[in-house]
Amino acid sequence: MTFTAIHLLHAALIGANLLILAELGSSAHRNRLAWVPILYFAALSLASVAAFFDPGQYGPRMLMRYTAEAILPALSFLLMLQFLWQRVPPWPYWLILALPLVGGGGTLYLAAFYEDVCFEDTCWPSRYAFYFYHIFSGSLVLLLFVAILGQKRREAKPAEQYWLLIALVMTHVIQLIARLAVVDGILVPEKEAFIRVMLRVTFVYLVATSVFRVFHKDTLPLHLLYHPAPPKPSPEVLEAEAALAARFTALMEQEKKYRTHSFSRAACAGVLGVKEYVLSRAINARLGTGFHEHLNRYRVEEAKQRLLAEPETPITVIAFEVGFASIPSFNRVFREFCGCSPTQYRSNALAQGSGGSALPSHTPPQPAK
Repeated sequence: MTFTAIHLLHAALIGANLLILAELGSSAHRNRLAWVPILYFAALSLASVAAFFDPGQYGPRMLMRYTAEAILPALSFLLMLQFLWQRVPPWPYWLILALPLVGGGGTLYLAAFYEDVCFEDTCWPSRYAFYFYHIFSGSLVLLLFVAILGQKRREAKPAEQYWLLIALVMTHVIQLIARLAVVDGILVPEKEAFIRVMLRVTFVYLVATSVFRVFHKDTLPLHLLYHPAPPKPSPEVLEAEAALAARFTALMEQEKKYRTHSFSRAACAGVLGVKEYVLSRAINARLGTGFHEHLNRYRVEEAKQRLLAEPETPITVIAFEVGFASIPSFNRVFREFCGCSPTQYRSNALAQGSGGSALPSHTPPQPAK
């Protein structure tokens, strides 16, 4: 067999894959995030090893080659989901691994054991059957991923995972286009094979440069992986945060600023004469909640008292007077804090004849010590 540039690229790909597999395998027993990439890079290595077989030798060796290539779209799908969600995909998504058996069993057999496939008086090279399967499976995987991407809430991802996800999707798309070009006669199979191995070498190189940061989140804290350890606040900063939190509490309890529905974090920071981020940091550190949650807690506590102390006052009036801008938002926030709607809260308490004395009074959270 004559060695070509493609064989050299496959050899480099095998070497890089083995390094990645060794790194992932060393922590696979305690790191679930390593499972999917281990399967993916193992199949990628097997496909590269099979590329050294003589393409004219049909039989079990060629079946191994086509099987490794056939499982890659399904494993790519699982790896895309892991990059997207930053966790191992749930078990129903693993059913995609049955795709080569359900949709590709016959085509893999034809491509591996027969040189040509004939229908009546027309014959095609058997590898075209494999191309058709790969176009079908690749398109299906891409459509499934796009559908999931459209349904799931977008979250910020670490830069490494973001770029690896883009690289994997682009690799998948370009391979799909190249195989379509072969079937259409635009591209010869040898050039398609060269494009495919070049894409894989590029992707494997990207993974090799960030394998530890991306696939070892189960073994290291996230803040050590993606962010430097924040400096410990000085005593002066802690004292200033406590004083600012106390001033904020005074605005709520004495001046009842929460009753103004337009009282935003920016407005509060302006009243206190500090930057908005300084106020947020002080509230989070000293009071244990965010600004809006703290504001709504005061509003709900006053609403609870007035719902029982003023049974004739309409709920809408109380909602607006305690600071809510709309009834839907009042009902939603009240249910989050109390587990029931304002109407149910008033009805249940009055039915028990407890009046206002049996319900908790306004007890805003105390500053952290």
